[in-house]
Amino acid sequence: MFQRPDKQMGAAIKYTLPPISRFFVPMPEAWLRTKLKYKLKVGSGYLIKEKERGPKIFKDLTMHAIRGLWLTSLRPGEIREKYGLAKTPVLCFTPERVEGEVVVRPDELDRARDIVSSYFFGVPMRSVVFVDCFRKLVFANGFEKAMNFLKEIAGLCPRNNSNLLVQIDPTEFSKRQLAAIKARRVLRIFRHKERERR
Repeated sequence: MFQRPDKQMGAAIKYTLPPISRFFVPMPEAWLRTKLKYKLKVGSGYLIKEKERGPKIFKDLTMHAIRGLWLTSLRPGEIREKYGLAKTPVLCFTPERVEGEVVVRPDELDRARDIVSSYFFGVPMRSVVFVDCFRKLVFANGFEKAMNFLKEIAGLCPRNNSNLLVQIDPTEFSKRQLAAIKARRVLRIFRHKERERR
């Protein structure tokens, strides 16, 4: 059982979370003091359309003393190996069990939201959440419900100056869906001007 004090109510909010080992010790990958390559507005969510840009931004942040959480439908071990992540928790959306990992069914968005909220926004430390499987969530839950999930996570970001990154392939969505994503204003479109000087 995890407890987070609620300053306004003067009581503790309790979360029932799965008994997994290493997942629940979120730590930055490194504590580099160099400048970030990508300058993001803290407390904001970003939609990233450029292929492979999302993982690079996420890795850059986690190497600069920012805790990360990666939400994916791929195998966590493959993510860690490909991107060199040793300390970053990976939450996998899958109906199957994966030994030693935290998994959530693709249609269990409420449970996924609670995990993100309690472990990454329940303490006053900047974090970054990266979602690379939005298309899968749309398929499992429908567009509206999947968008609401992103809206809820994005709404948590200002609490401790965190960021939400959502990587999509625009070719997998209809023009109407892309227009709806933009119209909701839940996520900023990541553009070149958000990049730091190299």
